[in-house]
Amino acid sequence: MGSAAVQGSLWNKGAREWAQRQERTALPMFQGALSALGSVSGKKVLDAGCGSGMFAELAAKAGAQVAGLDAAARLLEVARERTPSGDFREGDLEELPWAAQTFDVVTAFNAVQYAADPRRAMAALAKACDREGRVVIGQWADAARCQTDGLFVALRRLAPPPPGAPAPLALAGAGQLESRMVESGLTPIAWGEVPAPFEYPSLEDAWLAQASAGPIARVVEAAGLEQTRLTVIEAFRSGLKPDGSVRHENVFRWVVARPS
Repeated sequence: MGSAAVQGSLWNKGAREWAQRQERTALPMFQGALSALGSVSGKKVLDAGCGSGMFAELAAKAGAQVAGLDAAARLLEVARERTPSGDFREGDLEELPWAAQTFDVVTAFNAVQYAADPRRAMAALAKACDREGRVVIGQWADAARCQTDGLFVALRRLAPPPPGAPAPLALAGAGQLESRMVESGLTPIAWGEVPAPFEYPSLEDAWLAQASAGPIARVVEAAGLEQTRLTVIEAFRSGLKPDGSVRHENVFRWVVARPS
């Protein structure tokens, strides 16, 4: 059993807010990964865990034929609005609804760590990719360089997740992602990273952006809206600037691999 039923419900709650307020924080990672891939013009590109479709939109503007998969139907509504020509489907990372070797490029950004079985999800990415193609997996860098991990630590204290529950930085330790990729039939061949600061006009804006994310929605269900809000705002005080704006320094990274 995959993770789509649980994750879809959580990420549907704030889909429009996510697209408007938070997805942009991953833009440096999207752009870096596209640059690492070289030209995608004329290629078939699948973004698994595509969310509201920002990466798919970028790839389409670069000439790719894009497809996307996500567990959240409301995020997919935004993705289709952004790229009407895309083939966007609702489903599970561990059971991709396309034939083997359909795509020249398969990507997954901050997605596989939420799968019930990340290795199985990565194996599905490898299967969907042409044997001469490339798979790119992007995620948070190590926690020591991601200021927002302090928020996730505080939220775990507020509402401890059940055993085995995924976390945003679940695969962020040294070599964890690469080792699981190898176990899943992928051979890493390159990697890169980029600063990805979280910037908001105010503490309240930081809360509204964070509240749109699935992991925060899970905490709200367990601990209540107001307590979760206060915890998020307090965590972001570490990035408060004299003008009232907020900035957390984070780093995102990606690994490019070929199917083994």
